[in-house]
Amino acid sequence: MNGDLVAPSVKPGDRVLVEAHAGLDIKDGDEKYIIVGEANILAIIEE
Repeated sequence: MNGDLVAPSVKPGDRVLVEAHAGLDIKDGDEKYIIVGEANILAIIEE
């Protein structure tokens, strides 16, 4: 790690598989989100 910024490998709306108990649950009105670090993403699910 050298401090360089790197673009994320996922984009909003992508379906991903994450490690158990990873992430932070956030609620915005009726919407629910889970904030997850990219290191906790195991796979991107293709439809």
